Amino acid sequence: MASQPPAFEALPLDVLLASVPSLPRALLARLTARMIERLDEIDGDPGLGGR
Repeated sequence: MASQPPAFEALPLDVLLASVPSLPRALLARLTARMIERLDEIDGDPGLGGR
């Protein structure tokens, strides 16, 4: 099975970071929460009691 190319092209990091100040606060809060949840999945969260 051949892999599909991504439907989008990844943005350079500097372009992505430059857009952060213009994002609405609610979106930034959701993105931050998702990043923290993902990091907890990757390396665990000591605040969850070993889950």
